[in-house]
Order: sequence, then structure tokens, then C-alpha cells
Amino acid sequence: MCTVNNHQKEAKSHSPLFFVFFYLMLLLCFGYSNTTKAQKIKKYYVSFKQEKGTLFFIRPQDGFKNASLHSHLKYDITCLSGSDSLTINFSYFDKTSRTLDSLALQTGAKRSASALKKIFIETQKSYWHYRFSARFSIRDAEDFFNQVMAPKLEVVDKKDTIVLTCKKRTWEKNSKINQKIFQLVRYNN
Repeated sequence: MCTVNNHQKEAKSHSPLFFVFFYLMLLLCFGYSNTTKAQKIKKYYVSFKQEKGTLFFIRPQDGFKNASLHSHLKYDITCLSGSDSLTINFSYFDKTSRTLDSLALQTGAKRSASALKKIFIETQKSYWHYRFSARFSIRDAEDFFNQVMAPKLEVVDKKDTIVLTCKKRTWEKNSKINQKIFQLVRYNN
């Protein structure tokens, strides 16, 4: 009981200014740690000055999977500041031989699709490795990566639509990185 009284006396002896200062220090510490994390995005992209703007290459990211098919997709993004579109190059790995047709960014009721350009198709162990390229408007890509909940990617072939989803933690990381890089693209227009 004496201990409680001593703590109450100590708490009363601190001025309200002490608590305000303490609270501000906590905010600064947490704010500083988030700022530090945000400053580390340079390792996720490279940029090159071009005659028509700055070319940004977002390094490969993964996380989109279809668990029932044991398939997954890895992508990278290339965009030029001042342009209204970007290129998503992707590798799709599947155990089934397919004739891929398009890639779609699915965000709720909005669906943006792009025809594909084949780069190559080869086998890797028991998987087919499909390497393709797709073009999207920067606005559609930004809408896609601004989603709080992980949206869906759809790989469409002649017979089927394969829906790929992403785990929450992976999505949060990748979307924050891409949002920040898209800001850089806009600032370099």
C-alpha cells in the first residue's frame, strides 16, 4: 500500500508539461523510425535520366499466387516520367501449358486489362515459365497499388482466367514502395 502511495506522489510531482514532453518524444521516436524506413526505398528501384524524362525501373516483386494451381507471378515495372503509361514485365510460373492472352488488374469493381507481348516461354523443372509484357496507364497502376486490401491479378489464357492473390503483409510492403516510387515519377515530370 505504501508503494502505491509513493507512485501517486511521484506522478503528482511531475508537471503536465513533463507528460506533454514525454508524449512528443514518443511521437518523434515512432515518426523517425517510419521516416527511416521510407528513406530505404532506393534499393527497390533505379532511375536513369533520358532525353524525354527520367526512366524508372522498379525491381522485381512477387507475392501473387494461386494456391490451388501452385502457380505464382513475379513482376517488375518500367515507366518514364511525363508518360501516361507504364510497362509491367512479368514471369508467370504454372504446371500447366497455357496460351496466355492478357493480364488484368482487378480492384473491386474496376478491372483494367492489357493484351500481352510474349518475351519467352520455357520450362523450369516441372513448371512452365511464361515471360510476358503488358502496358497499363499510370493512373490504373496507381489505383491498383493504392488499394488498402490486396487486389487481384488475373492471368487470362484462351480457356481460363487464373486469379492470383497476395498475402496482406507482402501487399502492404509492395504497395507502399510502389506508391512512393510513383510519387517520384510524378515529381520528375
